[in-house]
Amino acid sequence: MKNLYRYNVTGIIITLLLYITLWGGILAQVLLGGFQLICFMVICVYFSKLTNTLKNHVTVYGLVTFLLIVITVKFPDIFFRVFWPFSGVLAFYFLYITYQLKKLQL
Repeated sequence: MKNLYRYNVTGIIITLLLYITLWGGILAQVLLGGFQLICFMVICVYFSKLTNTLKNHVTVYGLVTFLLIVITVKFPDIFFRVFWPFSGVLAFYFLYITYQLKKLQL
């Protein structure tokens, strides 16, 4: 679990660097989102061992991500106006969650 933060930081740095070429950044952001969803599922396996604060953060992240995916599937024409910028914000929120997990040292 402590390596999740390191991998997440690396993924975010690579994504930001690839935004030098717009389409490279968009593709990297999609891949980063997939990676973060897999990490989210791993964290959910250890959910009972988390502190209450971390449980709240993980729950909020899961709900917001689920809603964002549902909205994007239902209204794909608003992808670039809503999902794309907001998923970047979610990526940094998940980075914060993995940082907190690293400090917890599970």
